[in-house]
Amino acid sequence: CFVAQPLAGKDINNKHNVITVPLMMTDEWNIIQHQPGIIDTLRTREKTHMFNYVGQCDYMGRGVFRDLKLPGYDFEETKSVYNLPRIEKQQALLEFLYRISQARFVFCPRGMGSSSFRAYQAMMVGSIPIITGMNDYPFSSEVDWSTICIEGSISNVLGLAEQAVSMSDEEFYDMRGSAISFWDNYCRHDSLYNQLKKYEYNRDSI
Repeated sequence: CFVAQPLAGKDINNKHNVITVPLMMTDEWNIIQHQPGIIDTLRTREKTHMFNYVGQCDYMGRGVFRDLKLPGYDFEETKSVYNLPRIEKQQALLEFLYRISQARFVFCPRGMGSSSFRAYQAMMVGSIPIITGMNDYPFSSEVDWSTICIEGSISNVLGLAEQAVSMSDEEFYDMRGSAISFWDNYCRHDSLYNQLKKYEYNRDSI
């Protein structure tokens, strides 16, 4: 079965034939369909910040982002947008995408589930995600996630930030390019559908 937010890690998922897939960003996909050039626009924006975290901080250990003292850190604590009316929600998401596109690195902590929408949003706009808390990584048998993100524990977020700062420009652009390629080939709705079609399964056993 295909699961976007598996409760278990890779070994247990493999044992039970659970295939981890990216979270489906339906709202972003609607924006892309109505504004076909938006991705190129986001990816070519100037990187004016080193780090970004814009979001909620009152659960899953996210309070750590309030107190980070980092150079070039764009931070704002916000409320959830997912209960807004559709038009307001899409506008808020578009503003969020523009904002994270201006940062080299975007902190992407696990949410209430076991994954992070933000990780895929960061890759989509051309920023490198710093991922914490994800249980399993989609298509990890085909893609080396260490080449497309910085990953670790939220308790070590300063260490992850130091790892980011220590990257050379060449290393940054290599990882950024790999992250963009992963999103293009595995996370776009049409590309994801084509990836999933490659898996064969017996419908009679479901």
